Amino acid sequence: KTLIYKAVRARDRTWFSELSDKARSTKVHLYWCMRNCGGNPDRLRAMIMNISKHFQGDHHSCYLESPCRQPGYVPQKKPLTMPAAISAYEDALRKTLIYKAAESFHLCRDTYWVESFNHQLLTYLPKRIQDIV
Repeated sequence: KTLIYKAVRARDRTWFSELSDKARSTKVHLYWCMRNCGGNPDRLRAMIMNISKHFQGDHHSCYLESPCRQPGYVPQKKPLTMPAAISAYEDALRKTLIYKAAESFHLCRDTYWVESFNHQLLTYLPKRIQDIV
């Protein structure tokens, strides 16, 4: 969410209605980029910048098996058409920690196993600390 809010506050604090529905999708796209960059930080940066093109309706650089590359695809989000909104969105993408420090995130993997372990641990441990002692 903060990514979109930073983009929204950019450019003389102008609100871009085109960015209002991009927060969750951007987060999902960023995680997808980290998972599928093949361990290459430069490719990770290129994939992150492709998010903007994806929302503009240019799907030539999108993953081959992505739904947006299939015939009959209808986008569910508002397309980015205003140059000021596109510029603000791309600036916000460039300011993300993932983009700036791609060398630290290019080997990113999902956290399913850790989260699953923690969930099971919390399920079966006593709820009160004094019960343990």
